[in-house]
Amino acid sequence: MEIDEYIFAALEASNKKWTAHVAESEDSSLVTEVSEMKEKFELQRAKIESQQEQIDNQQEQINGQKEELKMLREMVEKIQESQAAAAAAATTSDSESACVECEGSTNVQVQQMEQEQVDQIAMPFEADENAQESKAAAAASDLESEV
Repeated sequence: MEIDEYIFAALEASNKKWTAHVAESEDSSLVTEVSEMKEKFELQRAKIESQQEQIDNQQEQINGQKEELKMLREMVEKIQESQAAAAAAATTSDSESACVECEGSTNVQVQQMEQEQVDQIAMPFEADENAQESKAAAAASDLESEV
């Protein structure tokens, strides 16, 4: 009976050493997994912040384009008003020949004004488009380099 107790005590002591070693290895593997998950989480957070910045930049560009469209609408309305005024002036003239000459010169002037306004507006849009294309290419290359 005493021999049985000695053997049991020895097995119990060695079993504690085995289980302590296994518990330590499990703890270290869990710590490794947690640190890996934290790294992945930080990478995802950085990507999300980068994407949020891109979204904010695009929103600013959209707002700028909205303002430019407002200005375009106002210019178109002014052009239409000037054409209407030119047409009204042409119809109130005394002689038809004078009206034809006036209308022709007014139409030419109106067309020149329209073309000048369109040219002034088109230049900023082309610059914005070029800037947007370069930003999109840079963002794509950044994403590819991260992957």
